[in-house]
Amino acid sequence: MYQKLIDECRKSFIDPPRQFDEDEIKEFRVPQPDWMKKDFRPALQELWRNEMRIFREGAIVWGQIVQAHPKLYLQGTIDYPAALIYSRDAFFDDHPGELSQMADALGDLKGARHEHPQMQLFADMMREEREVQLNMALPRPLTKGKAVTYTTVLVFRKHLPVPQLVNDLVPLVVHPQLQATWILPSRWWPQELLDMWFAAAR
Repeated sequence: MYQKLIDECRKSFIDPPRQFDEDEIKEFRVPQPDWMKKDFRPALQELWRNEMRIFREGAIVWGQIVQAHPKLYLQGTIDYPAALIYSRDAFFDDHPGELSQMADALGDLKGARHEHPQMQLFADMMREEREVQLNMALPRPLTKGKAVTYTTVLVFRKHLPVPQLVNDLVPLVVHPQLQATWILPSRWWPQELLDMWFAAAR
């Protein structure tokens, strides 16, 4: 099922390089949140750059949210960051549940002590929930040897089927040469995936 859903996202968004009409460009455009205008952390500001290049040239993969600003799980109008993991390995096209298990394992690291230096690094990051990290390789003990990336995204409610997070699995647009990652706007999601979100929001 998940292979079909992500393939339908790719078919709808077409292969890169993409060209968009004026109406589609409006779909991407979102105002920078007021809180972000006062937060000058370089990694956070990087999330705002190269938006259109990412949409024009990026690849579509599943992303699994690890933790997000609590207000994103409530209806609202303000957009906030979330930490998530993704992989460009085709294995996960039909097995995003493996990403969900890794996200749970990351959550279990929070506040713990570990001898493995990378595991300790992630344990500390999970404790500091406001930490913004871009494209960090997940420790291989958590990934069964597969290449999985941990990163921060800005979750724009406009790009979701409903104005809150009701599911932690989202299609992403990722670019191999750029640090920022964006959630694929729901305009290009297949109906079956939209219906999953609508049902969860009831």
